Amino acid sequence: MTYVHRGDPANVDFNIGVLTANSLFHDLDLSAIIPADAKLVVLSVLVTENAGVHLFAFRKKGLVNTKNMNTNYSQFANFPYACNPLVVPDWNGIIEYYIQTGVWATFDITVRGWFR
Repeated sequence: MTYVHRGDPANVDFNIGVLTANSLFHDLDLSAIIPADAKLVVLSVLVTENAGVHLFAFRKKGLVNTKNMNTNYSQFANFPYACNPLVVPDWNGIIEYYIQTGVWATFDITVRGWFR
């Protein structure tokens, strides 16, 4: 596989204003950002949760179980946490995300690049 660096986007791709934090999985459509032949996506995620430690996760669309996914936790209340999860998109460029219900001050997702 070959890694393709996205470049230098001016803004985050998704934020808490457009994401749903309700302890359920939701589709995240990356098709406007990644090419159809992307095999693996590298995300940059920055979160701040005001009420304590809460879970968030990413997985390939269509999976049912929760054992094979990229799982992260906010570390402390009012403390920024950053991570770079790797996620396999489906053939439409869609992944799934899960954000536990909480008081998210920040939840920013930016696509850093992808593998072909």
